[in-house]
Amino acid sequence: MAKLRIKDGLFLGKDPADTAVKWAEDHLQMYIVTQSYRDGYVFAAGLEGVSKSLPAAGKAKAMGMAAGETDLRYYFAGGYTVMIELKTSDGKLTSSQKKRI
Repeated sequence: MAKLRIKDGLFLGKDPADTAVKWAEDHLQMYIVTQSYRDGYVFAAGLEGVSKSLPAAGKAKAMGMAAGETDLRYYFAGGYTVMIELKTSDGKLTSSQKKRI
């Protein structure tokens, strides 16, 4: 799996610590995933936010993919799981996310 690299402290050409930057939700997730790989976390992300063709969407549903799943899931020793739903400052939970969270 390809990992995005952070070069000279910048991610996608921007400083991750710069609060004036308006990050898109997918860019936030890519940054977190990149850092999580670097730090050795065990985690998973779904494909719910990825556009799929109608046949692929039907197959995904048949395989158990469902709307409202969290963006990231982290697995820790002792059976602990932490689920994270990312939102930008103006992002809102969908109705299916509200049911799951």
